[in-house]
Amino acid sequence: MVCQRQEQWQDGIEYLQRLRRLEPQDIVIKLSLAELLLEAHLGDREICRKVVYLAERVENETPIHTALLLYQARALRGLSLPDAAREVLSKALRQKKDRSEDLLRALCYERALVYEELGQRHRARRELEKLYAEAPGYEDIAARLGL
Repeated sequence: MVCQRQEQWQDGIEYLQRLRRLEPQDIVIKLSLAELLLEAHLGDREICRKVVYLAERVENETPIHTALLLYQARALRGLSLPDAAREVLSKALRQKKDRSEDLLRALCYERALVYEELGQRHRARRELEKLYAEAPGYEDIAARLGL
């Protein structure tokens, strides 16, 4: 989205909210809004609640749905609900057909972060090691593994 690339967060959010009022069930609008809200307001608990609401009752039907589940999981983690985030990520990772490698990596990376928050260090490390083997430059995996 143009507003996102130009870091005009509020303009983009307002535009997407207007679109959502016109098409409240449009999954692409929901995904775009969730992404922009979390990107613009990282760590804001009210925004996290809004993103969880946007993804309410979303099933893992298409890659767009899977991406929205990723943002829902991030928002749940932002609300200090790692068990709920893990459940959403497990649901999202059940369907891998037609999902991009980037999306699957993002889901696995988020799951590793959730495992860390749950105190499951071994599972988190195993997840990070698998990701490192596939894409050593992804996010901060090397640093998290102490490499």
